[in-house]
Amino acid sequence: ATVPKIAPKTASCAADPLDFVTATLNDAVNRINNEYFFRRDNSEICRQNGGTGEIQVVTQQQLKTALAGRWVEALHPVTGKMGKRDAATVWLESRSRREVYGVQYCPNNIGLHQQHLNLWLGWGIGPAPGDCSIIVDHIERVIAGGDGRKAKFILDWCADIVQNPTRKPGVAIAFRGSEGTGKTLVGAILRRLLGTRNVLINSDK
Repeated sequence: ATVPKIAPKTASCAADPLDFVTATLNDAVNRINNEYFFRRDNSEICRQNGGTGEIQVVTQQQLKTALAGRWVEALHPVTGKMGKRDAATVWLESRSRREVYGVQYCPNNIGLHQQHLNLWLGWGIGPAPGDCSIIVDHIERVIAGGDGRKAKFILDWCADIVQNPTRKPGVAIAFRGSEGTGKTLVGAILRRLLGTRNVLINSDK
């Protein structure tokens, strides 16, 4: 079976794809595909937040409630007559609904299996020319305390996250020092580079 791709958003549904009252079958399915998909590996209906990538599993009733008031001009499968049907049911029955065989988290699409949904949404920022000497100086003088070997290890460790995003280094870095010395700054910079959606902040020691 061929897994349908998400149809490109048209001008009519660019602001909010689900902001419609009555639509044709293809238009309604394409609109719903922007936000919902079906997982074939565990038969779950899922909703994906377009901004954060967060996935929420929903029941058929929750889907119907979310799409209440949205209708589709479509053939009834029993009577064969055209009429208004609720959008949730039409989407569930459609062979063009968005389906995936599973979900993965694969930075730069490395290791992504065919017809799987990649939860990776890209880095926080892209490369750009600039001067980062003030940050390097902070790491060398403050974080590493002037120790060149420690500073190099920290910078290499940070660089490896971007250069080899799918490889676990097996090493964690812990900064110790007085409050207000700038330990948190390094983490904040990394979070901005990697993207907040790719970073988990945990205050539980």
